[in-house]
Amino acid sequence: MGCSGSRPKGPNPSLEEIKRRRDAEAAAEQARKDAEAARAQIAELIKSNQESQERAMAAQRAAEQAAAASQNQARREMEAMVEAERAANEARLLAEAAARTAGEEAKYRAAEAEEERKRTAAVQEQAERDAQAAQEQSKKLQEAADEEERRAIAAQEAANASKKVAEEQVKAANAAKEEAERKLKEFNLW
Repeated sequence: MGCSGSRPKGPNPSLEEIKRRRDAEAAAEQARKDAEAARAQIAELIKSNQESQERAMAAQRAAEQAAAASQNQARREMEAMVEAERAANEARLLAEAAARTAGEEAKYRAAEAEEERKRTAAVQEQAERDAQAAQEQSKKLQEAADEEERRAIAAQEAANASKKVAEEQVKAANAAKEEAERKLKEFNLW
């Protein structure tokens, strides 16, 4: 195969190759510029990304601090709620105990009052019975006194009558004595 041709050998580049080389160099230059621009853009993106990450981390730290503060607040509120519930339970238990004690005291007082009422009623009934018995006794004594007075009046009347009879008998005896003395005198005179 012989080279007779139109293509030169060696270092003589053809126009097309020069153009290609220039295009390649221009493309390489453009690629280098694009790469530098890309590197600058990447550096800017990395910087922006780092700033975003720092902001995100700061936001995350702030969120964590807020969450921790919120948890602390929630814990304090829960403790306060538990304490309030405990205090409410204690107060309820104390109130129930006081109510039971008051109820038992009221029952005891009511039972005492009922016993006192029964005693008072019994004493009153006994007093009424005693008063009735005393009234009956007084009535019997009055009746006996009235009977005794009737007897005394009857005895006085009988005594008065006996006295009258005795006085009349004394009069009669005196009259008989006087008559006897008179007759005796008359007899002695004869």
